[in-house]
Amino acid sequence: MTSRGSRSLDPRLIRPGPAIALESEPTVSSTRKILTLHPPLGDTTIDAILTSLEAALIEAGASRIWVESESYPDLTVMATMPELQPEHVERIA
Repeated sequence: MTSRGSRSLDPRLIRPGPAIALESEPTVSSTRKILTLHPPLGDTTIDAILTSLEAALIEAGASRIWVESESYPDLTVMATMPELQPEHVERIA
């Protein structure tokens, strides 16, 4: 992940996620705001949070992950995530 001081995007953050889609089910995705971190946090803490979050998002099928540069001084993590299909959504009664 990038360090907070550099504010440049690490090319490792923008990579395709695993392609797990059946031909009969088209993949639908959307851009989502995932997390916003507010200063002050130490660089070690930020790195640990962002590294863990990146791994979790990739595992969940994110196709793109980035830090929104317009939210400075906050760090806002955005991701392109697959949409849940209706058969995967649990109904809460």
